Amino acid sequence: MITHEGSDEEVLLSGRHTLTLRLTASDEDGNNTIEAAPLEYEIAWFDEETTTAPIIWFPNGIPDTVVQYSTVNIEYMVFDPNKTKGMKVYLFKGEELTGTELSIDYIPGEAHVWTVSELDVGTNEFRIKCENTEEKFIIECTEITERDLGIIKDGLILNLDAAGRTNNEDIESRYTWPRGENNGIEFNNFNWYNNGWITDDKTGLTCLRISNGASISIPFTKLNSEQLEKSLALEFRFKIKNVTKYTTLTTRGVEGNSDEDDTVLTLETEDSVCGRFFGPQKGLLIGTQEAVFTYGPTLSVRYKEDEIINLSLVFDASNKLIYMYLNGILSSALHYNSFANLNTKATEISFNSKYCDLDLYSIRVYETDTVFSIENVIHNYIANLSGEERLNAYDIN
Repeated sequence: MITHEGSDEEVLLSGRHTLTLRLTASDEDGNNTIEAAPLEYEIAWFDEETTTAPIIWFPNGIPDTVVQYSTVNIEYMVFDPNKTKGMKVYLFKGEELTGTELSIDYIPGEAHVWTVSELDVGTNEFRIKCENTEEKFIIECTEITERDLGIIKDGLILNLDAAGRTNNEDIESRYTWPRGENNGIEFNNFNWYNNGWITDDKTGLTCLRISNGASISIPFTKLNSEQLEKSLALEFRFKIKNVTKYTTLTTRGVEGNSDEDDTVLTLETEDSVCGRFFGPQKGLLIGTQEAVFTYGPTLSVRYKEDEIINLSLVFDASNKLIYMYLNGILSSALHYNSFANLNTKATEISFNSKYCDLDLYSIRVYETDTVFSIENVIHNYIANLSGEERLNAYDIN
């Protein structure tokens, strides 16, 4: 039974309610009493005699105020006593439908997550609707005037981000990226259960999980001429998991016969490759431990599994330099001459799960008249971070 505060009367209330828990402690005489800060949760109560349905509620509440550039995970639950599977749910920001119709099931104790990002400064109105029921909520967003924490937009020609996606989208929407855009991306062998648009339990971030034989190919034809007229920057944010083959892609040797000769890297194998923008013997390979770009001369970086990796590959057309950054740190570079042929003949960026599971968070490509600088790389690396971590990294930088 549920009782009103200050009353002993027991009443049945069907719908969404706030449950407040208060803990107090007193000494033996009852003279000194302390009280902990109250805990508040939302619950749903359904009375079989009440026909109002479905019920929508937020088990952990909703923050009233956040700072600009925050990402907020809204946990919500929907219960319809007449239909607990395949309930049609719609998510709105203001009057705009964010994405497509969701089809969700009610599982006791298990909440669904709506990831809300790119909040407008000021008042943001949201609502969740299921049949004849809708719940509205407001999040106030405070402007950060002294910091620019968004990603760089100038020259951005490809921007794929998994934030806010879910396997509850209708089947057609799941196969698009960005949501609802039919841009030729091919999704292969996704079961949309333990792969696809998954929220990582450890980080709370949404990724495209490529596992269990799944793969994806993204049409992309830049870097398909012998000489670059404009500078390019490719950024990938991903995590390698459950590796089955740890083979590295390069070997290190010495060019020449004297002690002063240079140490060079050579692409040795394509085993353990889980991502590629690669034509005949040229291009970018992402492996389970190492990322490599080669057109003959080779540069690479190495990383470890179970850690979010920010990989940036930058081509400076003016100075004929190629840079590779790992988590915002310059890790490898080489100079190419006027006769270098950079034509990879690659027509797609692809990822597979042959040698590991791969969580893909974002892909960005920039084409600019001037070089995408180290300041730009670090700025975007910081913009990828979340909440207080992003603010602290910006201030430190």
